Amino acid sequence: MTRVLIAATLALSLALPASAQSFDDLQALGFQSIAALSDAPNAVSGPSGENSSPRRWSSAEGVNIYSDLADPIKDPKDEDKIELDGKTLWRGTQVNKGETVEITEERSDGWTHVNIPTQNYSGWVRTELIARDSNLAGSFRQVEVPERNPNDKLDPARDAFLKETQKLEGVPYVWGGRSPRGVDCSGLVQLAFSYIGMGNQVPRTAHEQRLKSKPVDKLQPGDLVFSAKGGSSKISHVMIYIGNNQLREAPKTGDVVKTVNASGRLGVNLESLKIDKGAGMNAGRYTLYFGTYFQD
Repeated sequence: MTRVLIAATLALSLALPASAQSFDDLQALGFQSIAALSDAPNAVSGPSGENSSPRRWSSAEGVNIYSDLADPIKDPKDEDKIELDGKTLWRGTQVNKGETVEITEERSDGWTHVNIPTQNYSGWVRTELIARDSNLAGSFRQVEVPERNPNDKLDPARDAFLKETQKLEGVPYVWGGRSPRGVDCSGLVQLAFSYIGMGNQVPRTAHEQRLKSKPVDKLQPGDLVFSAKGGSSKISHVMIYIGNNQLREAPKTGDVVKTVNASGRLGVNLESLKIDKGAGMNAGRYTLYFGTYFQD
């Protein structure tokens, strides 16, 4: 199967897959051509009509990707879901400028299935948003993370990750969002990791992020705090521990990315909490889990 690289012309650009530093490198790895995603209605062609309008499938936040992996959205708008083969697919994430994706299937009804290496995610995108012009591909942005100095109190990768999350403070919560214009809780985590070159290690959803993370018994800044409602093991939210009993999160619709005190937010002091590595811990109406994507 021919592999096609797509670069979305929206928002900020992200890290390349491992071993690839340029479009030439990606072509050498087997990507035969370069295409692009665009949100500009005058930059695409396709069937006319309200349902085919590019504005329905993309916005200032990014190009919408729909998947059966995504959870249903409360009070959905038209652009929040689609129907394919009698199945409802929900907006699960968004593609931003410079991200690489692989086309796996193109349908005659105007939908294309793609894999997104930087998000460990796959889903459907409106075909009319694919402008097959390499000139539309954006440049890549990746934070340079220095080698660790043994005398440093904080791993530079952790520090870089936390700085990226801090830059996103004030960004509105958008269900399925993953751009500087709007993020959900797991989108905040995944986007910040992508900025420091670790996006291909971190899944897109909060539940998968917990499953793929390494359990910890002591929190360090940059580690993740996952919550499930009641006694459920299904993760519904993820937060970032930044030290001093503080959490950074994208909490809910109508709110923004912000830093909160863990005691007020969860009813527990994370500084003094005795963590049973890998096990869920009761915190009132939440069950908490703790994990990391850093090696130290």
